[in-house]
Amino acid sequence: TIALDSTNDAISNYFDINQPGPGFWAGGTLQLTDAGTLQLVLHNETVKEAITITSRQTNPSAYQYYAGIAFKDISYDSGSTAYAYGGAICGGTITLCNNGSVVFSGNTSSYRGGAIYGDSSSTITLSDNGSVVFEGNTASSSKYYAGGGAICGGTITLCNNGSIEFANNSASSNGSASGGAIVSRSGNVTMNGNGTISFRNNSATASVEYGTTTGGAIFADYDITMRDNQSVEFVSNSVFSPYHVALGGAIESWGKLVMTNNGSVRFKDNSARVAQTIYPGACGGAIWHGSDEILLSDNEHVEFIGNRAMQGGAISTQANLNIRNNGYALFEKNTELYGGAYRLRSIYSTGSGFSLSCAEGQSIEFRDSIYVDERCTSCELNATYTDSNNSTHTQQGDIIFTGKYTETHLNEILIADNAGRKATADEIRNSRTSEVNTMTNLYGGRLRVEDGAVFKGNGITAHSDSASTVRVKDAELSHVGYDLEFNAGTTLEVAGASTIRGNVNLLEKSIFKLEQAATLSLHKTLEDDVTMLTVNGTAMLEGNSTLNASLTLADGATLDMDVWDAGAVTLNGNLTFAGEIYMGTHLQRILSEMRGWKESVTLFTGLTDFAFPQSHSLTGDGYLWVGDVFSNMAGNQTYYLTYAANVGSLSVVYVPETTTTTLSLLALAGLTTRRRRK
Repeated sequence: TIALDSTNDAISNYFDINQPGPGFWAGGTLQLTDAGTLQLVLHNETVKEAITITSRQTNPSAYQYYAGIAFKDISYDSGSTAYAYGGAICGGTITLCNNGSVVFSGNTSSYRGGAIYGDSSSTITLSDNGSVVFEGNTASSSKYYAGGGAICGGTITLCNNGSIEFANNSASSNGSASGGAIVSRSGNVTMNGNGTISFRNNSATASVEYGTTTGGAIFADYDITMRDNQSVEFVSNSVFSPYHVALGGAIESWGKLVMTNNGSVRFKDNSARVAQTIYPGACGGAIWHGSDEILLSDNEHVEFIGNRAMQGGAISTQANLNIRNNGYALFEKNTELYGGAYRLRSIYSTGSGFSLSCAEGQSIEFRDSIYVDERCTSCELNATYTDSNNSTHTQQGDIIFTGKYTETHLNEILIADNAGRKATADEIRNSRTSEVNTMTNLYGGRLRVEDGAVFKGNGITAHSDSASTVRVKDAELSHVGYDLEFNAGTTLEVAGASTIRGNVNLLEKSIFKLEQAATLSLHKTLEDDVTMLTVNGTAMLEGNSTLNASLTLADGATLDMDVWDAGAVTLNGNLTFAGEIYMGTHLQRILSEMRGWKESVTLFTGLTDFAFPQSHSLTGDGYLWVGDVFSNMAGNQTYYLTYAANVGSLSVVYVPETTTTTLSLLALAGLTTRRRRK
């Protein structure tokens, strides 16, 4: 009688084709030997029973086809005069493949590789295992550099495992320390096709004054690739230096850092810290990146939450940063802390390229601010791209900067830090202000700046025929001395109480939309001098809204106003019709509903002046026929515009039948009073 149940790890835990990864041991067979024993055969190899190894292995052969293999509590200290490499294993080619489980726990080395060490030409491979665990391994030195709390080597590959976990590993030294879990100085780190990948509570720590620490979980001189995994998480990893430099709470990388096609990617509560406030000693709470590119692409979702440093709460990079086509991406509670002042800032970028994009229905949301240095050639939003399979991806999602949560999040962080105070007005304002010191190019979708956020930069270009929209709601675009240019097929939407600082150019076939009850203040500088808004496309103005600017409707532009029920638009500035313009559908509806009554509807109030096209002028009685202004109403003398300079109002008046009767100014004033609709 043969019973297979959960007590038999060699079979029940690892014989399931539904396990994460490639279906571990799915190709295995059970064989009954002549001796009456049941054995599992995989790739013509008999799977061996689980073993625990407690002595250091040097230049080992491959460890394969074990139900489980564990390396526990092995220590290697070569003494005070020599370096110690590899607590449990030291060799050139190290292979652990096709095992049920692989565990390295409690191993230590007094130099490099608390569990495993391979030299610069080594290949370290852990693939096709049921689970891989590195827990509580340490590389620790009292006088030398310490690196790779779990693994230190050349080319490091962990692929097609059911799960991978690096927890509580550390590199610590009186000198410098890097890679609390992994160090790779001469090859790539590759983790593809696994189930779950988890790096938790790994650390790199220096204790002397000028010690440098880098990569709380991973330090790599070359590429790091994590592709096609069920999930990837870096939680509560850290780097600490008492005085000098601490970089990359979770990762420091100098090659390409690529995370693509994973189920989820999450960086949470990682930190880079220095004891002394030497700015910017601690950079990249989650990631510090030195060259090439960071690519976060095509993952189900990406989250950076609660990471902390002096500079770049989540990411500090000197390289290109490209976040694209993920299901959604969220940045929140990522904190810069310097000199006792708190700022919510996710990204600090000094690289030459900065690109954010997502597909329609997807979003990248910043509940913190970002900083992009002037060394960046341009900030690209929703740019179309071609992937490695030569497939083209059009990006039409939402890039969101919001200040909605700022004050709440800051105060929650201050409470957690026992700061004994609430966030100051400066901390709240700084946390809501994103700085992009280059031109921002919007190629599709929407750039949304909302709820107290400030998007400060060197101008915005919404590119032609991209169907792109810049939406400002209770927020500010601050681009003093630069142009915000909206080309054909693009839209500027304003809602709530919003401010734009800079020159706004709405070119032909673009749309300016001032939503109902919205207020837009338009300025050229940080002071309150009101500037001109020129519309060459369509101006869509909803009632009970306010525009603190002068408005020019260029020749050929469209004016479309929905003010019948909501009330007039308050325009605190000059209104100029610079030529014949087109009357939009809302205005036409208003005119059609006025028929049959002597009636007027006020379009604008608050005008400081009103100018018609040069070819027309107000009559001595203060009116101008609608058909003389709107090209699609040419010849129509049923409606006329009347301007009351004393109150700064512009109204449209219905006349039941064509008349040339001279109307007194007193009569005109009476007509401007809107009749209650029945």
